[in-house]
Amino acid sequence: MAEDQSAIALRPARQGDASAMFILVQELAVSYRPERATFDQNFPRLLGENRQLLLVATRGGVVVGYVMASESMTLYANGPTTELMEMVVAPEHRGKGIGRMFIEAVIKWASERGCKEVNVPSRRAGAYYMRHGFEDSAPRYRFPL
Repeated sequence: MAEDQSAIALRPARQGDASAMFILVQELAVSYRPERATFDQNFPRLLGENRQLLLVATRGGVVVGYVMASESMTLYANGPTTELMEMVVAPEHRGKGIGRMFIEAVIKWASERGCKEVNVPSRRAGAYYMRHGFEDSAPRYRFPL
């Protein structure tokens, strides 16, 4: 039986996904300018990292999006929390439920790990996350190094 080429599948990212993911990273970044050499140094460090979730969405075997989440131990939340750090879907594949699939996968991963909450640092996509059950919380501030 032939594989349904329109079906979206989620799977863990692997080294062979680097080029496709770098294109997506450039779609996501607004405050930063991703550098390929630095990406190539850091990407392998994320693969197989126990406290990181790095998934890709594929359609017909082609990477069309990715999500990255990270677990951190906290004192304020009485245990670990998960931060959905990065999520991007290629423009031509948006509006097809891939973001929802990513969010559900992150929530499931966090829940299985005993995390107390999933949070998302985002100024641009707050309304999107609120439609998926997230609550408005505190703004975030950064100190560039």
